[in-house]
Amino acid sequence: PIGGVLFSIEVTATYFAVRNYWRGFFAAVGSAFVFRLLSFWITDEETITTLFKTHFRVDFPFDLQEMIAFTFIGICCGFGGALFVFVHRRLVDFRRQHRNTRFGRILERNRFVFPVLWVAFAMSVTFPLGIGRFLAGQKSHKDVLGMFFS
Repeated sequence: PIGGVLFSIEVTATYFAVRNYWRGFFAAVGSAFVFRLLSFWITDEETITTLFKTHFRVDFPFDLQEMIAFTFIGICCGFGGALFVFVHRRLVDFRRQHRNTRFGRILERNRFVFPVLWVAFAMSVTFPLGIGRFLAGQKSHKDVLGMFFS
């Protein structure tokens, strides 16, 4: 509940009244409490269950190979975030520079043109008969998850 309220503060800090944060926090705590209580009263099973059972060692929670992999994933995600911020900044600068052109005025007047253009670009890239044939797999998500957890 606390994480949800902090996330709502972060996302809606300029648009949401501060007096509603306590209300949201107590609503989240109350709903989590009632959910746990009802699940305890209705069933005799554990209230916290895992989706997929594993047989990991518990004497030492992380192996060295896992730490190296997690470090590599963290570095890649950090660079990916930096790349996203860089590309977004370039896009914003491009739109500001071309605000007074004919295309820029069309984008400012009609707010649906820009998203439609990006969706059309994404659809053309992922179209199965075009470049998308390299992105699509032959198996469904259910088959892939079954193979992954077998």
